[in-house]
Amino acid sequence: MATRNDSPTARFTDRAVVYARSRPTYPDESVDAVLEGLGSPDTLRGADLGAGTGIFSRLLADRGVSVVAMEPNADMRETGLSVGEKLISWASGTAEQTGLESDEFDLVTVAQAFHWFEPEPALQEIGRILKPGGRVALIWNVHDRSDRVTTVYRETILRHATEPPRSPSFYSSAPRPLIGASVFQDARLLSFPNQQSLDREGFIARATSASYFPMEEPQRGAAVSELGAFWDSESENGALTLKYETEVHLAELGA
Repeated sequence: MATRNDSPTARFTDRAVVYARSRPTYPDESVDAVLEGLGSPDTLRGADLGAGTGIFSRLLADRGVSVVAMEPNADMRETGLSVGEKLISWASGTAEQTGLESDEFDLVTVAQAFHWFEPEPALQEIGRILKPGGRVALIWNVHDRSDRVTTVYRETILRHATEPPRSPSFYSSAPRPLIGASVFQDARLLSFPNQQSLDREGFIARATSASYFPMEEPQRGAAVSELGAFWDSESENGALTLKYETEVHLAELGA
């Protein structure tokens, strides 16, 4: 059945606030890896495509990078704008047609979003806006399926999903779209442990922020009830921890 969520750019409409509040961030080591060897961060210009509410954009800005956060969904963009980070400017283009100047950026990042893009046009556009020798970084938080709590959480939301998730979060490893992309060189993958400790409200919010989580009753209520019961039975000291591997896919544009 078609819904407004069939469009990748509209999937997170009405979920932006809960998304900003409940999605995991990324470990410092992953940001170090993205920036390593590029020079002083305060000299760098970065474009964060599919920026969502600006979770990764802010990590770059915190290091001193001047960031264009590009997000086509107005709700997500406005939620990100409300933070008011001075080193971040917001734009509404798509990854396939950014409207940004050619050869303009030292770094292009895509955090938890590349699976919504049309891969070939997006990679071509990334290559166009990067300076020669500039870096692309694709980042995903992938569920650690060796962790029992994370696995039960994953299985619970899969049972209630309105469609199969596209996110590589649900698989043992993210795809590697930079391998074989002729415009880029030295494609490589780095991985860093990550985790997210959540109270009961945050645990349920983390699930409801997903585009495939049911919004209609009674499906939504059933999913929330099952997640709440799991948190009640498994939490310790008022928290439950989800574990991830943060995968960082890096490559450089040919000079």
